[in-house]
Amino acid sequence: DTLLYITPFSAKKTIEQSAGRIERYVVGKNKPLVIDIMDLKSKFAIKLAEARLKHYKTLGMKEVLATKKLQ
Repeated sequence: DTLLYITPFSAKKTIEQSAGRIERYVVGKNKPLVIDIMDLKSKFAIKLAEARLKHYKTLGMKEVLATKKLQ
């Protein structure tokens, strides 16, 4: 019930497909959790992280946490 992203990417389809797999409802299943490890030292990785955050919002993923505010 947990998905861990550790590679920088920004493809909405990748998020849709992988997150959708753990979000499928099954009786007794725990609430799905997506953890996105963001590299905040690389300008390129920050841009990808910003795009992912937008995708999460458009996909209705309500609880997205970041350890540090993106520029």
